[in-house]
Amino acid sequence: MISGILLIDKPAGITSFGVVAKIRGILRRELKQKNIKVGHAGTLDPDATGLLIVLIGKATKLQDSFMTLPKTYTGKFKLGVKTNTGDASGEVVESAEIPKDLSSATLLNVAQKLLGKRLQMPPQFSAKKINGQRAYDLARRGEVVKLEPKQIEIFQLDLGFVDQVTLSYALVCSHGTYVRSLAEEVGNALGTVAHALTIRREQIGPYTTVAAKSFQEILDGSGASLLASISSVVEENIQQHVSK
Repeated sequence: MISGILLIDKPAGITSFGVVAKIRGILRRELKQKNIKVGHAGTLDPDATGLLIVLIGKATKLQDSFMTLPKTYTGKFKLGVKTNTGDASGEVVESAEIPKDLSSATLLNVAQKLLGKRLQMPPQFSAKKINGQRAYDLARRGEVVKLEPKQIEIFQLDLGFVDQVTLSYALVCSHGTYVRSLAEEVGNALGTVAHALTIRREQIGPYTTVAAKSFQEILDGSGASLLASISSVVEENIQQHVSK
């Protein structure tokens, strides 16, 4: 039975589960086995892009170890507009004026205040389970989702101006951090509202998009090339990364 990890650069427009399902289907056809275990180490929103670690075979037992690794994101926040999902895919629920006196010094001050450990409220449209149901399923039905704040840690946050209504960000954070929630927190701290315009995950622990295969490469390639792209993984090595 083949085991290991596959680094995928996920495109926008497909869920993490959709990527896993496709990989599982290819492996089952290639290996002619039906009981191949395939999972992933950290969900990306459908519209988010970047690194998705796919776990195969015995590597699925290491899911918790991969999940606790720090993550690096880049992208853009849009000021002055809040959406119900916290990203560009949602409906606008609030608009607000953007202070005219914002400066690079203001951004630096806000970024520094958001560093460290604290509680963060997950978005209403999230994969959190409420009585066995995903929060986003409840939210889509118009139900009020009661979520609890979660402990997170922001290790690094850099903010910059793209234009008068758009900020760039580079973020290193702990597992469980929601970039969409962070966008709203940044907006509030700047005296306005905001949402995440784009989200890209660049790195998980020591694994980066540089070593990842594009999802299209996987779809266009042969089963043999997919098998060749799967890297072996040793539990002791993962534990070392987690402890750093």
